[in-house]
Amino acid sequence: MKNNFLLLTVSCLILSLYSCKEKGSSSVILDEEIGKLTDTAYTADVEATTPRKLLAEEFTGVSCPPCAHGHEIMASIKEQLNGNIVIIGYHISNHLQTRLVEKNGKTLSKFDFRTEDATNVGLDIFAGVNEIPQAGFDRTEIKSGTKIAPKADWSNAAIQRSKIPTPLNIHITSSFDEATRECTAVVKLAYTGDVNLNQNLNFAVLEDDIIDAQKTLTSEGIDENYRHKHVLRDLVTSTSGDPLPDKAYPLTEGRVYERTFSFQVPDEWNAANCKIVAFVNNNSSSDRTIVQAEEVTMTGK
Repeated sequence: MKNNFLLLTVSCLILSLYSCKEKGSSSVILDEEIGKLTDTAYTADVEATTPRKLLAEEFTGVSCPPCAHGHEIMASIKEQLNGNIVIIGYHISNHLQTRLVEKNGKTLSKFDFRTEDATNVGLDIFAGVNEIPQAGFDRTEIKSGTKIAPKADWSNAAIQRSKIPTPLNIHITSSFDEATRECTAVVKLAYTGDVNLNQNLNFAVLEDDIIDAQKTLTSEGIDENYRHKHVLRDLVTSTSGDPLPDKAYPLTEGRVYERTFSFQVPDEWNAANCKIVAFVNNNSSSDRTIVQAEEVTMTGK
């Protein structure tokens, strides 16, 4: 598990019955060992189809003045789509404009939002990010040969993608124990139509409202009290998502798959401002587009 996460992926019942196994110096329950007990699949009445909720993957940086305007554009798109969009802010490590904010030789940034996960998404999913801000929507082609584009193309790309119906509803319930700092989230995939491709489940944690420095296009040039949103804290699953298990198939209308994630939240994260994100993508050599996304607050409030 990356970023010091203790990913247990167990239900409360399993937690009460099983103890952690040692792996090196940390206690961890291996998903491979208890995977049969961490998830479930069944058939139920077909739900009414919910609107498509896009996934916007925004590559941004604190030392990138135009990126602040990009955040405003994303907020406007969310309003246009009546909230039917999940935005992830990726701060990658391999770009000059994601480095910490400095002024007169003094570092103004209190936090470093750059993560290995974000960098890997840029490299593995989008074949490298050469300039920022750029964003992709559901990992679909925006222009010939590219799945990410500059901010001038965002609104049209998002609106066009939002018109395509989805065969899947995603529901997330999340709770946070302040005493133990443990979060437990249940992700439920409910199919409202038939899907003939294999699919992957993705699970991520974001944090909103982090106050820190951001370079801007204003006359001041730097806002030391900028409110950062949608900051990727951890991509719990692999870069391209975890394949749904055999038990989840066939992905026909009425099919339901549920998986429980449980993990310790690092002290430096403000759980009250964190969000749980889940999204599902197709998993074939010719189609890796995202079919649905969802987010909820970590605390369930």
